[in-house]
Amino acid sequence: MKALKAIHFGHLCGVALAICLVSTPALGRTTAEPSLDSIAHEYTHVQDRSEPGIAPDWPDISPVAQEEKQRRLQTLLTQLDNLPPTDDVNRQFDRAMLRYMLESDLAAFPFDQSRMPFSNGQGFFRIPGNVANTTTIRNRADADNWLARLASAPDFYTAHIANMRRGLKDGFTQPGLIVDEMLRPLQAAVDTPVADDALLKPFASLPPSIAPTDQARLRTEAVRLIAEKVRPAQRAAVKFMREEYRPAARSTLAARDLPGGEEFYPYLIRKFTTTDLTPEQIHAIGESEVARIRGEMEAIARSTGFTGTIAEFNDALRADPANFAASPEDYMEKASEVSKRADRAIPRWFGKLPRLTWGPLFKTPAQEGTANIYLRGSLEKGVPGSIMMSHRDATKSPLYQLPAWVIHEGVPGHHFQISRTQENEDLPEFRREARVTALIEGWALYAEGLAEEMGLYHTEKERFGRLSFEMYRACRLVMDTGIHWMRWSRERARECLAQNTALSPAMVEFETNRYISQPGQALAYKIGELRIREIRTRAERALGPKFDIRAFHDALIDGGPMPLAMLDRYMDDWIAAQAK
Repeated sequence: MKALKAIHFGHLCGVALAICLVSTPALGRTTAEPSLDSIAHEYTHVQDRSEPGIAPDWPDISPVAQEEKQRRLQTLLTQLDNLPPTDDVNRQFDRAMLRYMLESDLAAFPFDQSRMPFSNGQGFFRIPGNVANTTTIRNRADADNWLARLASAPDFYTAHIANMRRGLKDGFTQPGLIVDEMLRPLQAAVDTPVADDALLKPFASLPPSIAPTDQARLRTEAVRLIAEKVRPAQRAAVKFMREEYRPAARSTLAARDLPGGEEFYPYLIRKFTTTDLTPEQIHAIGESEVARIRGEMEAIARSTGFTGTIAEFNDALRADPANFAASPEDYMEKASEVSKRADRAIPRWFGKLPRLTWGPLFKTPAQEGTANIYLRGSLEKGVPGSIMMSHRDATKSPLYQLPAWVIHEGVPGHHFQISRTQENEDLPEFRREARVTALIEGWALYAEGLAEEMGLYHTEKERFGRLSFEMYRACRLVMDTGIHWMRWSRERARECLAQNTALSPAMVEFETNRYISQPGQALAYKIGELRIREIRTRAERALGPKFDIRAFHDALIDGGPMPLAMLDRYMDDWIAAQAK
């Protein structure tokens, strides 16, 4: 494994040359450069117009709008490159990060992924409900804006259908089995009684500044718009998917086999891992990690006296009713207990804590069938961070896996890192909002392992559950590259999960379809976590007794999400400063 690391985890300047040319910013920030700030401000504005939860209406996703966005981003990159040199290391770092983000965004346009706007459980059809979940109505204007969104739902669905028709024409489609998967939640949304629709959530609690009679009228109008505007648009989407898209969907699985796929999949690797690793290199790392983790899982199984295979041990655990919640409410109670357990331990491992509250929350019926994910909140809007759990599957999910999941999505995982970044006023806004999957997901996976040191796993079963979760992130490296580059069959790919993890049969199927439908994304977790682990080992060896785990974690999060080569340089400079 050391040889692999020497090959894979060196400085990767090819991803963004500027990353290798900057030093870590000092703690204090000096007077802002208006030109750099204006470029960053315009960049944030352009990106916000594409964010459904930030823009005042549904974003324009037409080809014309995308061409205009590309032009504006290219103009910003040119302006950035024309700025005069600066000796201010803070501004050098900001400039390098902004260049990385602009170049990363621009690299996506040739592949026109708006032609394929969905995966097995996520996509355009989830956007309205997700926006509703994070929308708070504070005044009459907010209420009117949400009603306007509901009224314009037909335009939202029509635009996505138009883009998918372009995909059909080009042969840039999802496999048929993925279309079948997404049709279920899309049909479920159509079948949901209007009174129970998640799009009514913003009207569940209205401010006292809106008179009670007006509140009633607003709710009545929302119900009418869902019935007369949203439902017909959703039915039209179902009809299109069934009658036009599904018959023309491809039978192959590999992203490599899409038009332009030989360039598309390597691009996705660069996007999600922020490295120049090849598919073959990532596959080898995955195989090595699978073997290592399997050894640790086998050791736990042997410690209990079990003599069979890991798959058989998993079967034995799943056959024991004691390993499952008695009810969804019981599952929620246990998830809440883990969250409190984590909150109590955090101050010993971190010096800076987020202010935003968080907790587990059951999905709405319309959200069932999606991954159990973290939805970030907002101090400004008074919305807490939420880790979304399935009410439907609560009694089918092993309790020994629950701690690792809560930790990954909550504290010290996604909620902790994302909220700390949101609240870090020392960072420019564009860096607070950076979506660098390798660091964000790498951090959350690192947090699962850190929780072992924090004493958050109380039993051998919970430790086994944590290793099982790590195993399926390692399997992702093998499966994703196997499917999309080596053209593996679905059956061959799923065996890594089926034979080596404690995931339920349903989760094995869901995750396999996820990797088929979202090429590259799942690579970020393990690649990012390995880099963070490597940096920590480097810091511990360099600093010896001077190493402070709280300061190390604070420094890692303080810089915000960044590509891994930049993280290397950032933390190397931090190590050098601590050694003085």
